[in-house]
Parts: sequence; C-alpha cells; structure tokens
Amino acid sequence: MSADGRIVMDTTELDRIMSRLGINNEQMVRAIALDIEGDAKLNCPVDTGALRSSIFTKTATFDDTNWGNEDTEPLPNPPENVAYVGPTVSYAEYVELGTSRQAAQPFLTPAAMAVSEKYNSGAVWEGLIK
Repeated sequence: MSADGRIVMDTTELDRIMSRLGINNEQMVRAIALDIEGDAKLNCPVDTGALRSSIFTKTATFDDTNWGNEDTEPLPNPPENVAYVGPTVSYAEYVELGTSRQAAQPFLTPAAMAVSEKYNSGAVWEGLIK
C-alpha cells in the first residue's frame, strides 16, 4: 500500500504474459478490477449497505460508479490501463483502516491481495492458454 492509501499492483509480468497471448491490456485491467470489486463487496461489513453499494470500478473506458448518494465524491478519469476500485462514501477509509475508537475492518486490501494471488498463481492463465 502506498503512503496515500492506494494499493498499486506491479503488472510487469502480467503485461509480458498478455502480450504473448494477444490479450488487450484494458480488458484485463477491467477484469482484474471487477474481481477486486466483487471480493470487496463480499468482505465489506454491512450496517446500512451504503458502503457496499458505493464500491465501484472505473477505468478509462468503463465506469460502474453510482453517484446517486450525496455522500459520495466523484473521481477523475483514470489514465489508460489503470483502474480505480473502491468505495465512494466518505467514511470508507475509517472502516478499512480503523480509528482510535474503532478497530479496522479491512475489506478492500484483502480483496486486492486475494485477486493478486489468484492471478500470480497461474490458475487464471491456464484457461486463457488452452
């Protein structure tokens, strides 16, 4: 995790594999981001459901954000081959990281780590190669 709270994945090896398989980078970025979004929604603590329903994926060519809640803040468009995945409610970071009065209930970081492990294991690639 970077100092500003972003999770950044090194895709050097992924880029090499996709190039050899002829896979479009933007499509793969979206697929990985949507996997992270799905896992985050499954692991997200639910009180009112606002946090879960605010989790989104946004790429240069794809946007499933839901700006219907007045407690959300739109993000700028990401550059090509970059995905923003995460909640838009203002209190999400307090749930993820905790506070002095509330223990952390991480949901996004574990989702990113699980999806990263899935792609690094090679299991995902077997289906693409065959």
